[in-house]
Amino acid sequence: MGAKCCAPRPDKLQLRMLEEERYVPSRSGSMDNNVNRRGEMNPAYQKERVTTKEMYRHTLERSENLHASSRSLPANAAGAVFPPQRTVYYQNGGTLPRESSTSRLASTEVRTMQTREIPPTQPAMQQYHTTTGSIESRLDDISGGSTIPQPRAPPGREWSQPLLTYQYKVGSSERRLEYRYHSESRIDDDEIRKRHEIEQWTHTQPVQVLRLDQKEREVHMLQDERDKIQKKTFTKWVNKHLIKSGRKVDDLFVDLRDGYSLIALLEVLTGERIPKENGYTRFHRIQNVQYCLDFLRNKKIKLVNIRPEDIVEGNGKLTLGLIWTIILNFQVSEALLGSDAKSARDALLEWARRVTAGYPRVNVTNFSSSWRDGLAFNAILHRYRPNLIDWNKISDPSVSNRERLANAFAAAEREFGVERLLDPEDVDTENPDEKSIITYVSSLYNALPHLPELSKFESVQQQYIAEAREWREWVERAIRLVDDRLLNGTSADLIYDLERFRDDDLPPREEQKRHLADAYQRLERSLRNTDFFRIPKDLSTQELHRLWNELLNSTERRFHVLEEKRNTEGNLNDLISRLTRGIGITNEKLDLILQRIEDVEARIDTSPPGLIERQVGEIVDELNVLEAPINGFFDDVETLKSHNHPEANDFYRQVYGLHQRRTAYLDRLTNQILVRLGVRTDTLRKENASRLEGIRQSTFSRVEECIEWVRTRMEKLSNMEFLEDLETLEEMFEQHKLDNRDIQDFRQNVDECIARQAEVSAEDTYEYCELLRTLESEYQQLRDLSAGRMLDLDSLIAFVRAAQLELVWVSEREDIEVTRNWSDIKQLDLPMLTNYYKQLLHEMELREKQYNDVHNQGAALLNQGHPAVHVIEVYLRTMQNQWDWLLALSKCLEEHLRDALNLKSFLEEASDAEAWMEEQSQRLENNYNRTDFSLEEGERYLRELDEIKEILNKYHSVLMALTERCATISPLWQRGERIQRPITVQALCDYSDKGITIKTGDEVTLLDNSDLIKWVIRDLSGVEGIVPSVVFRIPPPDPKLTNLLSRLLQQFEKLKKLWEKKHRMVRFNMVLNTMKTIQGWDQDTFDAIDPEQRDAILKALIDDTNKLLSELDPNDPLALRLKEELKKTIEHFMKDEYSNMFDQKCAELLRKLEEAWRKLTETVGRPISRSTEELERVIREHKAFEDALQALDVDVANVKELFRMLPHPNPTQIHNHEALNVNWENIWDLSRMYVERIKVLEMVLNGVIEVKDIVRAHEITLNSFNDMPAALDKLRGHHAQLLEINMVLKQQQTVIEQMNKNMAVLRQHVARTRINENHHPDVDALEEEVQRLNVRWENVNQQVAERLIAAEKALQIQMVYRSEYETELAWLDSVEETINRLRRPEDLHPEEYQQQLEVLIHEYAQLQEHTAAIEKVNREGGQYIREAKTFDAKMAQYGDAIVGIHGSDIRLEFRRTKPQPKNGAQIVTEELEKLNRRFAELSSLILERRNTMQVLIQNWKRQKQVRQKFDCVWRRLPGAC
Repeated sequence: MGAKCCAPRPDKLQLRMLEEERYVPSRSGSMDNNVNRRGEMNPAYQKERVTTKEMYRHTLERSENLHASSRSLPANAAGAVFPPQRTVYYQNGGTLPRESSTSRLASTEVRTMQTREIPPTQPAMQQYHTTTGSIESRLDDISGGSTIPQPRAPPGREWSQPLLTYQYKVGSSERRLEYRYHSESRIDDDEIRKRHEIEQWTHTQPVQVLRLDQKEREVHMLQDERDKIQKKTFTKWVNKHLIKSGRKVDDLFVDLRDGYSLIALLEVLTGERIPKENGYTRFHRIQNVQYCLDFLRNKKIKLVNIRPEDIVEGNGKLTLGLIWTIILNFQVSEALLGSDAKSARDALLEWARRVTAGYPRVNVTNFSSSWRDGLAFNAILHRYRPNLIDWNKISDPSVSNRERLANAFAAAEREFGVERLLDPEDVDTENPDEKSIITYVSSLYNALPHLPELSKFESVQQQYIAEAREWREWVERAIRLVDDRLLNGTSADLIYDLERFRDDDLPPREEQKRHLADAYQRLERSLRNTDFFRIPKDLSTQELHRLWNELLNSTERRFHVLEEKRNTEGNLNDLISRLTRGIGITNEKLDLILQRIEDVEARIDTSPPGLIERQVGEIVDELNVLEAPINGFFDDVETLKSHNHPEANDFYRQVYGLHQRRTAYLDRLTNQILVRLGVRTDTLRKENASRLEGIRQSTFSRVEECIEWVRTRMEKLSNMEFLEDLETLEEMFEQHKLDNRDIQDFRQNVDECIARQAEVSAEDTYEYCELLRTLESEYQQLRDLSAGRMLDLDSLIAFVRAAQLELVWVSEREDIEVTRNWSDIKQLDLPMLTNYYKQLLHEMELREKQYNDVHNQGAALLNQGHPAVHVIEVYLRTMQNQWDWLLALSKCLEEHLRDALNLKSFLEEASDAEAWMEEQSQRLENNYNRTDFSLEEGERYLRELDEIKEILNKYHSVLMALTERCATISPLWQRGERIQRPITVQALCDYSDKGITIKTGDEVTLLDNSDLIKWVIRDLSGVEGIVPSVVFRIPPPDPKLTNLLSRLLQQFEKLKKLWEKKHRMVRFNMVLNTMKTIQGWDQDTFDAIDPEQRDAILKALIDDTNKLLSELDPNDPLALRLKEELKKTIEHFMKDEYSNMFDQKCAELLRKLEEAWRKLTETVGRPISRSTEELERVIREHKAFEDALQALDVDVANVKELFRMLPHPNPTQIHNHEALNVNWENIWDLSRMYVERIKVLEMVLNGVIEVKDIVRAHEITLNSFNDMPAALDKLRGHHAQLLEINMVLKQQQTVIEQMNKNMAVLRQHVARTRINENHHPDVDALEEEVQRLNVRWENVNQQVAERLIAAEKALQIQMVYRSEYETELAWLDSVEETINRLRRPEDLHPEEYQQQLEVLIHEYAQLQEHTAAIEKVNREGGQYIREAKTFDAKMAQYGDAIVGIHGSDIRLEFRRTKPQPKNGAQIVTEELEKLNRRFAELSSLILERRNTMQVLIQNWKRQKQVRQKFDCVWRRLPGAC
């Protein structure tokens, strides 16, 4: 053992064991991979927790006793010892369950490993030894140490051997001896019995079984047991049907050999007659079985590698396979009716799942283990007969599997007549036989009725739920009414109504409750503990009974309340009379006081102040005296309200009026009379002000200090910073507890401020109250915030603590996976790793809920607005990333473990195959060299060689499987060897860190693997980084495995050739010996043999010789000798019988061939098929013809062989032989040509169907186009769609051409097969149909081409038209805008007339210039309109043609827009009309305004001339100048 495996020093070990939990290795062996670089145990090999302080304390208490004593270890002691210089590990040969330290110490399954100092006198050594033996072996044999005695096994048990594996290392630096228990698992009685059964079974098996290990023997034995169960089940099933024909089978393998029972079985199952041979020779048996196999094949039942000889020879495997095929097709297949399953098995499994759905603990996933506990059988019967199976009793865990199975089988036989094909012990096994269970379940399926009775119970259950819910709602309403405390009416009336309710309404409902209880009891007895029992808990009889008792109790309480009300009504009357008198008296007193107040107010200015003050004080005292009576009145009113008295509100208003009068009178005295009196002097006011100011300063400053303290604490809590460290958070939490206590104690200061409110003057009361209100409000906020921070810290700490525990758990497993070395499978304990992987997945599955709970806890804190958002998000993100990383590592573990297991399995199988081939080579070389052996010995040799051949074929399949597996196995050894150049590796999971990002399946480049744990890689983006090696898998193949496989294949080929050589030589010698024996027969011996037997002997000899000759080279001396000997033998054997036999058989064969020729020419001359269904029928008929013709092949070969054996054939025989050959060849030639014709016809028919679909689809598409649009985008889409169709047409042109080509080839084939016929109407009719399709295809192409041309032309026209049209529209808009901007003539000065006229003249001139452009737009638009109308007309014409072909219903498939929008011609026509109308209107408007302006100018000029003349005349008048 290397230096790394040395245990750490005891003090460090003890400290670590006290501080943390550790796993320990579970198996002995090399520990190089079980420790990390610090010398600690690698967690990858840890399976059992062994620490905690309590455990360490117990182990120290036992250490000295175990170290000093050599007594036997107690059976119930673990021997977990931690003395100085000792290292203790706990180990179990498998996976130990987790348990507490106490239970682990008491467990008898605990293993120990002790370390003992080697005396210094021992010589220095550096070697390893592994010895297996009992504990009684002495250590003195190794190092001179003491003896450790054998522990005694408990009574009835024994220790499995080997019990102890010694593993020690003696070195100069570490002088000590290490050993550990390798396997100390006890074997119970069942294990002993199982091993004994395997040993007994092994004695009855061939020698090859002895080479198998214990596990493989167990597998083979289980297979034999399954075969026995199958045989027993199938025998019962066969007898169940054979009883109808009066037969019975005792041994399935023996009684079916003659074929009679098999024929009877098939006749019973199908009701059809099957031919049979009457005789018991091997020939008759084979023929009968052959009839059965042919019958099954005619039923389209597939038989795989089953020959009649196999059944006749009693081959168990194939006999079971044949019966299973019959069961599967004649019984199990009925489950396929009405099912979508692909196979009968899947349909039956689907039915079983469906009928067992809703039964707890019943999960039918297969036909094996799912049925072992018997619940599935009982569930099926319970669904169809709920009263037949007591599900509550049968599903109880205390009932054994066999009891359940026996109950189901007995019930099925008793109720449905299902034969007991199975026994409970057949099903209650580790691996129940699937076929046997399918057989029984299918029998059950066929016997059960179509509708299960469970549906009736479900309807009764629904009825119960409805009635119970109605009853419950009535009772709940009654309870609410009875419990209603609003007692409207007199108590006597209410008591009377309640008595009627109790006597009239309750009895019918009680009777209904009893009826519901009976129904519930029946449903519960039949449906309880199933998912079909859907009665809600609130409708159970217990709940209904509870609700009924509640109603009765409520009724009694109601009676009691009403009695109390009756007593209370008298007391309330007294209270009302007293309250009425009191209110009246108080009103009178207040009236008197009001008179006195008014009297004082009248004398306030005349009477002395002192007298007024005295009178006011007396009045105030009287008002204060009235306060107590008024408060008493309020109490009386509350009493009335509590009893819901109707006059309570009126009395309350009266009493409240008294209170308001008293308060108003007090205010009137203090705020009016005393103020008017002016009793306060200036001196008193100054002193009072000074006193109040002092009080104000002290009280106000105290309140302000308290407010400041509260605000400071508020700011501190509001700005509290949460950190990620758990210890810091806990310290913050403890500190905040002290702060929170201070905050709670600060309430005294607040109360003190409130108490000093009485010291504040009336003027400052409002301001002080505002401060107090602020203080109380902010203090309450502080308290709430402090309490919230307490909760925040507490919830955050709880979350962080839980998250850290989960992260530690994930980190531990991460370290295990990242540090595991996969490069050497010899150092890997693969069974332990497999168990570890399963345990890891199980732990992750169990841990996931806890992990999610913690994650959800953090998410809930975020949703609740927790202030530590950053901390929570960090932990949540880390938890998610770590969990994803652990899932990825588990995936990596699965992949690497699969590679390691595949590699180990590959190497083991390759080693076994190589050893077997070497063994067989030696066996063939040594055992099959004799030439002088008897026929019996030769047959034995052949049987042995055939057995070797079978095994050889199996090993060939093994090698082929190894070849396939070799291409999938990763070269793990390359992970541990430093690469010389970069290689490609594949990522098994996602990985992202420090700028490097890898996705699952990425093939990255490995640059350096010198570190086993961390590899330097380059990702797809070229970034280099260090990544854990566990993430990557070196892709296959493994060159070492490839070389090993090549060597095995070469060795296998050599062995195969050697076998062929030996097999050929044995057969050769046997044939020669047989020939010599026949040649030695005299005439008497010859005549004594039955002629049929002689013919069979000769036929067998000829067949064997011909087969052997076909394997030899014609010029081989062995072949030449065989031919010579065969000729001599035949001449000696047959002599004159050949000629007669040849003539007879040749004549019969010629007659059969002529009949076959006639039938074939008649078939060829029939009209060709016009549908695929008819063609399939023709194919089936011709297949049957060729099968019948093929059956004559043996007869033809025999006749040819007879002719060859004739020493001197006569001319007639020669002619018949030649005619036979010619007829045989002609029939096959014509048949082959007919087959080719059928093939071509099939292609033509399929082509016609395909072309019809293609053409029809295109015709519908072309007629689904709308009329030619005017919008450019739609027109382009129109054009693009046509281009796409045109491209598809070009691609589909090959289909049309192929159809036409096939049609031409079909005509050639028809002409070749119909001899002497020149006219073929059926072919002409098919060709006409093809031509019609070609015409329709050409029309489609022509339509697309013409539409493309039209669309392209229209697109060009539309582009020009649209550009010019939009240009002219924009120009018209600008002209109209110019005209509209001109001012009205009446708004112009005469001097501006000429300017506007010039503008109008200019615009009109522009109009005249644009007339040509408008005309061009009209020409382009008109051209487009003509193209669009032509396009639409042709499309409509084509649509009518298609309707004429397909009928009017085809219009329903046209996908044209409905209703059809305006087409392009209409849109462009409207646009041109609008353009021309605007142009004309604008021209008219400009002319009109121009004329108006010209008239205005002329009038203005005329007026101007008149004015000028008037001015001249005026100037000429005297005195004008």
